[in-house]
Amino acid sequence: AAMNLYSAYGGTENITEGLNNAKYNVAITYIEDGYYRLAAEKFNELGNYKYSKHLYLWSEVQAAKEVDNTERARSELKSKLKDPSSYQENSATYTAVGSVREDRTGKQIVVIVYSARISYSATNSFGGRITDTYLWTQEKLGDLDADGIGEGELKQFLRMNKSKVLETVKA
Repeated sequence: AAMNLYSAYGGTENITEGLNNAKYNVAITYIEDGYYRLAAEKFNELGNYKYSKHLYLWSEVQAAKEVDNTERARSELKSKLKDPSSYQENSATYTAVGSVREDRTGKQIVVIVYSARISYSATNSFGGRITDTYLWTQEKLGDLDADGIGEGELKQFLRMNKSKVLETVKA
């Protein structure tokens, strides 16, 4: 409610600061509740306000961890098998991590790397049954601009769990 009131009366410095603070607190609540995509959107709106840039990047990585790419990995794996109809899956897991890199222009960015690990068995070209593990990875290159944040600081921030992040930004 406060955020909507501040938006209606935006313009003066005190009102703008109040609006930014309200948006920041709403986004923090989104993190507390596990709504990482919504949090990322709010922090992105805030730009360089407090820890918003750090929290935007962290929230984007957390939201990516919820993306289940096992079906995509499974399809790719089956297309590589000699006898796809013999495929039997034992287990499948997925995750995503944020990696700090420089783009072609030298600007620091965060790249999200998705991965899936599938343990399976299938028939090989000799008719024998094999058991193996398939590791699928894909990088998502996007506009996750990290310029202005030190590489070591950002790497440390991206490795934090939710409670440590909240403790850091609320201090």
